[in-house]
Amino acid sequence: MSLITARLWEVISSDVKYPLCFISAMVVRLISVLFSVYMLLWIESFVSTGYLADENESLSIYRRIIMISMILTGVLLPFLGHLADKTPSKVLIPIAFFIRCVAAFMFITLERPDTFGAYVSCSLLILATVLVVVSIEVLFMRGMPGDVRGAMNGVLHFFGQIGILFFTQIAGGLFDNVGPWAPFACVGVCDSILFTAAVLLSFYGKLK
Repeated sequence: MSLITARLWEVISSDVKYPLCFISAMVVRLISVLFSVYMLLWIESFVSTGYLADENESLSIYRRIIMISMILTGVLLPFLGHLADKTPSKVLIPIAFFIRCVAAFMFITLERPDTFGAYVSCSLLILATVLVVVSIEVLFMRGMPGDVRGAMNGVLHFFGQIGILFFTQIAGGLFDNVGPWAPFACVGVCDSILFTAAVLLSFYGKLK
């Protein structure tokens, strides 16, 4: 076990891209909680304000948003994968985090969940997340030693689960005490930090 741990640490410490990928995995996986829980709660919050008639209408809007996002993801996923293969990570990763950051912060300004702007925000959030996931995986696997690939993937997914755990604890308090848009803004803040980190690493030549 100590030999495996030592080998993992040797690989992780050899390139700054690995810590970036681990932290990115924590932030990227927040989308699963955001869309499975807080997207519906955000839409339902408009029932109490009178913008929506009842919970059935909010559920209908939620299903429509999920369907649009799934269709767009299915159609564009091959293109996004090809883009991640051909575009340098130092260019694609900052762009992907920037788009996701903007889409997340847009929820602060949305006055209704059934407007064109709301559908655009949700679609951009999903598509940017897919782009981040694909580009991070390409960066993560590029040049990785073959003897630690399984273990490194395990560490990557472990960080993703840690992100979900922390966000689940934090997002509930933000939703109750700040507002229905607050969990989305929290994701936006995390994305802005990773966008800044990716830009700096690219500027100093640490991200290829």
